[in-house]
Order: sequence, then structure tokens, then C-alpha cells
Amino acid sequence: MPPKASQPAAGAPSTSDPSNNSSAHAPTLKVKIPKWLPYASRLQVTADKQTVEQKPILAFSELPPHELLNESAKVDAKISIIIQLSNDYPDVSVENLGFFKKNKQTLLDIVWPADAFNPSTPLTLNNQQLIFVGSAPNIPASYITIRVVDMKATMNTEEKIKAFAVVLQNFFTPHTILDFWTTHTEIRIPSRPTPQSAWNQEMFLLVDLNLKDGPTFWGSNQPADVASLLPGWVEFDQMYLKLEYADRFDHCMFCKTPNTEDRHTYKECNARLCSFCQDPGHLRRFCPEAKPAEAARAEASKREQLAATESQWKELSATYLPAKRPRPNGDDDDIQVD
Repeated sequence: MPPKASQPAAGAPSTSDPSNNSSAHAPTLKVKIPKWLPYASRLQVTADKQTVEQKPILAFSELPPHELLNESAKVDAKISIIIQLSNDYPDVSVENLGFFKKNKQTLLDIVWPADAFNPSTPLTLNNQQLIFVGSAPNIPASYITIRVVDMKATMNTEEKIKAFAVVLQNFFTPHTILDFWTTHTEIRIPSRPTPQSAWNQEMFLLVDLNLKDGPTFWGSNQPADVASLLPGWVEFDQMYLKLEYADRFDHCMFCKTPNTEDRHTYKECNARLCSFCQDPGHLRRFCPEAKPAEAARAEASKREQLAATESQWKELSATYLPAKRPRPNGDDDDIQVD
């Protein structure tokens, strides 16, 4: 909780005095505010039971991570943390831990198997002390967060968002979307009493990849395997909206291949041809043949320019410099022109 504002001491200047008003110098604050959308199918009325209480399964701050991190750095950091924990807690075996980003900060998530974790446990990474933030309920391994980006501003209506939620629920069948979230940035300007708000044109989905009924999907009910096979984009209202997952390939937004077994990034798309060698799979600036060829071409161009310059000088000399005429005495000295 934030600390309570202290009361002004006796004789202290009043904050309502315009001459002592510092609001003009106060910084403008930008805060990302999540908004829960009650559009999940679990909240709908069915014939045999009443409507589920209108509340999210998880708080927005507890959603599984959706941002990508460097894989090798994560592995090294995990090994370091596991070694430190094994030294401090020799009787506790920690296997599940991971990293995710929140508000530009990297957080370490430890699935602690014992009863309680000591917040004062000294943990370091890169010679920096880690700060204990708090504990949260254990999230099932089958829960993932999918972030929908590139949403147009015209979608920020209740009708459009609700229709898009229905499309997404059908799109991810037989998996279940447990919750929908969207976010907006609240801009707090000191000179204005009411904060300004701007929609962030994104949506978050809390999806359960476990199949509680029905046939096995794509031959596997393992969450990690299923997540790697899910599409990377969805079409809605004649728009292609990108889907972002944590720890999986970014889906190619160039060819939009429907083949889930041929996942690749935009840079690796074979449908894009190098403008130099005309081979697929890379750009001209990454072409292994372009750099040596361009260097040779630059050297040849330089030689051609030098040869052309020399030829021009010879032509100018023949045109404008005085010609040599023989002397009666046989000398070939240049005739001086006044």
C-alpha cells in the first residue's frame, strides 16, 4: 500500500496557496490500466446451472508471461538461481522457475514446493541482489497468455470487442478462453483534475490448453506442444491480427501460411526473395554473396572513375593548352602567348 500523505506542520505553507503550488512542475504520469472483459463462455448462462459469478479467474498481474526473453540468458540465470537455492535449502528441490517482464522489469517466478519461502533469502544475478516482491497462487501449467496486437482504433467499441471475443472462442476451439483483458494508458496531467485515457489497441487472452473433453487435439495434449502448433494470426473484420505467445516462434506475417508444421519468422520466410541473389530466406543486407560482390563492384567503379577522369584531362589539355610549333633554329620550345 502507498504511504499516507503526511499532514503539514504548524506554520507550514498551505498547499492551496498559488505561490507555493508545485503542480505546474509535477511530472505527467502514464499508467497502464488493465480492464477485464466478461465475455468468456464460462460466464454464459446454461440450461443446467446458473451464471458463474462475474469475476476473473486470475488477476491481470498474475497472468502467465507473454513476452519473449533471450533463451540462453534465461538458462544460465536459472542454473545460477537453482544452485543458490540448493545451498540455502538443501532439503528442497526446485525445478520450476522462470522469468517474465512486467512494467519494464524482469521478474523471477519460483514455484516453491515447500510450505513457506523466506523473503530474506539472499539471491543474486550478475552481482546484483534480487528483491523479493511477493507470493502468488500457483498457476496451472496449462494456462497461457496470448496477446493480440495490431488492433485498429475502430475496434474499441463494446459491439466490436464482443464480436471479436466470439470469433476468438471459435478460433481456439477445442481449447477454452478463460478470460479476456484489454488495457489502456491513463495519462495524469497535474494541471487537469480528470485523467486522460488512451486505448493500447491490444487484448490479452487467458487460455487453458488442457482438453477436458473431446478428442486429442493435433495428437498431443501437452501444453507446450499444443502452444507451439497454434496459429500466429487471426482474421477479423478484414484485418489480420497478430497473436503473440511466450517462448515460441513468431508467426510469419508475410506469407501467413496455414501450415502449422512450417513455422518460421518473418525474416526466414521463403516467400521473400533477396533482391541481390534472388534466393529465398534472407534480405539483401544479410546476403552472403552481396557483400563481396558489392565490394568488387565498388572497386571496379572506382577504377572506371579514375580512368574517365584521366581521359577527360587529356581531352582538356589537347583543346585548351597551346600547341608546340617548330623554331627556325630547330628548337621545339613552346611559343609564349601574351
